[in-house]
Amino acid sequence: MNFNTTIDLFKAKFCMGRKSWDGNAFVGMQTPAGGNPLTLPYFFRRGKDGTEPWFPTIEDMFATDWEI
Repeated sequence: MNFNTTIDLFKAKFCMGRKSWDGNAFVGMQTPAGGNPLTLPYFFRRGKDGTEPWFPTIEDMFATDWEI
């Protein structure tokens, strides 16, 4: 699937990865707890080295190998 589709799935609390990542990591979206207006949604990537903030690259945004 493409990145546009993944945005809607992230909003629905799904976590996804790319086939090229060989199942070693996945990305999710954290949303503010309790509607806190000072906290914006952000992406995180969880893999074998732990969890960290994630920012999609141009390659990620144009990739079509996204999967749930």
